[in-house]
Amino acid sequence: MKEYKLENGQIIEFSKDGVLLKGNAISLRGDIDIIRDNHAVSISEIFGNSGSNNVIDLDEEEKESVT
Repeated sequence: MKEYKLENGQIIEFSKDGVLLKGNAISLRGDIDIIRDNHAVSISEIFGNSGSNNVIDLDEEEKESVT
C-alpha cells in the first residue's frame, strides 16, 4: 500500500486493488484529479496559483510514503 498526503493534509492510500480515503471527512474539490490503473496512480492538485503533478508506482517495492 502506498500513502499520499494531499496539500490540505488529508491522506489517501493506494494499492493495486483500490483507493482508501482516510479520515472522518474527505474534501475533494474540482481541483484534485486522481487516476489509478493497475500499475500507477497519477495525482494532480491545483492550489491557488500553483499546482503539482505526482505519479505513484504501485509495482515498486514499498519503501516509504510519498508526500
